[in-house]
Amino acid sequence: MQVDSGGVTLDVEVHGEGRAGRPPVLLIHGFPDTKRLWTKQVGPLVDAGYQVITYDQRGYGASAKQTEVEAYSIIFLAMDAIAVLDHLDVAKAHVIGHDWGAATAWAAASFSPELGYLFVNTNEMGQLSGLRDRDANARGPAQANGVGNRVDPNGPYEGVVGGGRFKDRASNMMCQQPPWGNLTAIDVNTGEFAWRVPLGVTDTLPPEKQQTGRPGNGGSIATAGGLVFVGATDDSRFRAFDAKTGAELWMVKLGAAAHATPSTYQARDGRQYVVITSTGGGFLDAPTADDSITAFALPVSRK
Repeated sequence: MQVDSGGVTLDVEVHGEGRAGRPPVLLIHGFPDTKRLWTKQVGPLVDAGYQVITYDQRGYGASAKQTEVEAYSIIFLAMDAIAVLDHLDVAKAHVIGHDWGAATAWAAASFSPELGYLFVNTNEMGQLSGLRDRDANARGPAQANGVGNRVDPNGPYEGVVGGGRFKDRASNMMCQQPPWGNLTAIDVNTGEFAWRVPLGVTDTLPPEKQQTGRPGNGGSIATAGGLVFVGATDDSRFRAFDAKTGAELWMVKLGAAAHATPSTYQARDGRQYVVITSTGGGFLDAPTADDSITAFALPVSRK
């Protein structure tokens, strides 16, 4: 099945019919895979009564391959996922991502139906890496080589030695013009940015220069009350933004970076809680300084 996403053709497969009352499962692959990654998961999910949707992300497999680097922004990848669901008339789905597909899943899941805004936090970091044709006579799996490279073990490419981020490790600052991280609201009806703000601060800089945005790993959530909650950044903050304007309304310093996506629930006391995990660590080199799960709620009103 071919699905159009803003002029980009995506190759989509639908497996099974699904039982009544069970939302479909959308599976999103990562780098450098295709939808075939999910071969072993599709059957058990269909047997369990779920309809399963897989597709090749843009640039992979049988989907269209754009030449502009900007076309592969997480913003467009998230909109592709939504286009697939819209084409199939799916209003509610379980969204599962692997590797880079997880970031697409996070972004696609943070949405305000009241505003029609999709909320995406992005990293703006330069990195050099490379692939080359694998020797046709080579034996064994393809080698990743290089900093941050990953390849299909059975594929035709192998990694190039070297590369890495344009980053000064001593100061933990990127060697490029900030912002190095943004939170963006996209109007899905027009494809335009409704607002965009730097996400994260560099504490070691003077106060007037700290609003650099920071690299992050983790998604955001949007609530019906008009808020967007996000951790992710390596500055160890957890923040709430006005979903309509992008204004930062609240912030708390955690024990470590919250490289995770928040969750929210209503407890037996009738109050809404927002929960975040903070451990640090990860590929952004944030200090592993905590091991906490923290729940936040508004104070109990006293009449």
